[in-house]
Amino acid sequence: MIDPDKKRNAGDMLRNMSLKYRLIFYFVLISAIPILIVGVVIYLIFSNAILAMAEENATNAIDLVCSDVDLLFEDVNSLCDLISNDLNMQENLRRQFGSIQERYSTDLRGDMELASISTYKKDVFGLYIIGENGGEYKSNHSSFQVEDHAQTTWYKRIIQSEQPEWFAPHEGSFVVRTSITDRFITVGIPFVDKASGKKNGVVLADIHVDSIVSRIKQGLGQQGLLLLLDENGNLLLNVNQEGETQSDKTEQFVRNKIQAFFNNGQNHISGASTIIPDNDYLIVFRPLGRSNWRIVGVLDKSVFTQQSESITLPIALILTVVVITSAFIAVSASESLTRPLQRLSKLMEHVENGDMAVQMEDLPDNEIGRLGKSFNHMVFRIQSLMEQIYQEQSKLRRSELRALQSQIRPHFLYNTLDSVTWLLRLGKINEAINMITALSTLFRVSLSKGREIITIEEELKHVNSYLLIESVVYSKKFEYAVDADPSLSDCLIPKLILQPLVENAINHGMTSKGSRIHIHVSISNERNGILLSVKDTGIGIAPEELALLRKHLQEYKTSPGNNSGYGLYNVAFRIPLFFGNDYGLEIDSTYGAGTVVRIFIPQRREEKKDAPSAFI
Repeated sequence: MIDPDKKRNAGDMLRNMSLKYRLIFYFVLISAIPILIVGVVIYLIFSNAILAMAEENATNAIDLVCSDVDLLFEDVNSLCDLISNDLNMQENLRRQFGSIQERYSTDLRGDMELASISTYKKDVFGLYIIGENGGEYKSNHSSFQVEDHAQTTWYKRIIQSEQPEWFAPHEGSFVVRTSITDRFITVGIPFVDKASGKKNGVVLADIHVDSIVSRIKQGLGQQGLLLLLDENGNLLLNVNQEGETQSDKTEQFVRNKIQAFFNNGQNHISGASTIIPDNDYLIVFRPLGRSNWRIVGVLDKSVFTQQSESITLPIALILTVVVITSAFIAVSASESLTRPLQRLSKLMEHVENGDMAVQMEDLPDNEIGRLGKSFNHMVFRIQSLMEQIYQEQSKLRRSELRALQSQIRPHFLYNTLDSVTWLLRLGKINEAINMITALSTLFRVSLSKGREIITIEEELKHVNSYLLIESVVYSKKFEYAVDADPSLSDCLIPKLILQPLVENAINHGMTSKGSRIHIHVSISNERNGILLSVKDTGIGIAPEELALLRKHLQEYKTSPGNNSGYGLYNVAFRIPLFFGNDYGLEIDSTYGAGTVVRIFIPQRREEKKDAPSAFI
């Protein structure tokens, strides 16, 4: 079982590997696996083809040897038939000899005739005729055995048979004197008088076993085995690959295999070869045409495997060369692919270190080239954004400075202090205290310890203080109301947002006729955001002026002028700066009925550290 830790470590090592070596690894892996698969398939195809071809060749060789031996036996049998039908020999075996001289003279002529017949049969050691009348004829120069042939077992077996009689390999000839090391296969037929049908003797032929062995050696080479079996499956001849006769485990195995084959009901046709199935040996079985004997050719299949293994080394060498070539191509390809990426990586390191003057050059027209163009564009955009942020921060500081300056401008302070003085002269001490307290709150919230973001609760204190002061300054020429959802009190808002809108409503909403107006400040939960509105019932704005005001507000958001007034313009600029372009200020007005200014911002709760970046 694979250790999960080792598997994880291997995955981490591969994941952390450089792109160059990962490309080499994957390229070699992707190319090597198909190459190995193709190599194995080719090896199997060629190996099976070689095995099939070798088996077919071996089958043909064994079948040819079997046919050759079978043909030899057929020729010898036919030769015996030819002799038994010879007219001179028919006459010689009918004759009754009157003297020894006549018999010997006839024997001599018969020997010469047999010798002439067997001249072209090199595989036949000897042809013999043994007559009932005492005549004996032979084709070779060997001497006859000194015995009464008519009393021998082999003679009686032949004379009593109606078919050719085949005798298993035996030492020495039945008829003539030979060396005891000579082994023969003998076939014999009765010599039948054609005129009377009487059996007048026998005809025999000796086939030298060495002749059969020589044929087998030529046909099977150095690997074959041939068995000659009788009709009962008994071994008559076992010739191994060296041409020697022997009896071993292979012979017994093959004999059992053949016996089992025919016990299973398998039939064979005389003269036709049959392949007996086996995993280890190629066994070709063939019955002889004239006898009940069987010839079996055997070849070990391991010989075929050795032949197929001869292609293993060439295929392995070819695969090795292909894999090495693939690895070289992989290295070259990964180098060409990763070189631009490595150059891009170094340029990125320069950017990380603050060097924005870098550019990737000599870009190719492909994915890497497009990546380089994107990098160049990114660096340019970063430079532009950094410049933009710097400019926006400068504008924000100037805007906040102008907001603070508006709180302490001499006119506002003069009016406020003057109102306090008159309240004191009139003995309205509490009202004077309230105005001074409101002025103190106004300045305290404006400073906010340097914070740019305050809570809605603080912003409401600021706008309430401003409304209180202005209501006294303007002798209560307007009424005001402030409504806020208590659940939003801890939400954050840029400071000094509502006061400019209220100031704008006071300055532009009241008419010279001195009619009182109503100013309503509301803060509510709207679409998961916060809606702040300042509504007045003043004179309103004419449609033409409203359209022009909206246009100027839109232009001021993108490019505020240094000499522009504060009020709506400053608020319109600051809202998108803090919250993005999805948020801002909108104004609606009906001439003669009043004006409403709405600001929509997201809900942000109070955090430990206030910073503009939290809203951008």
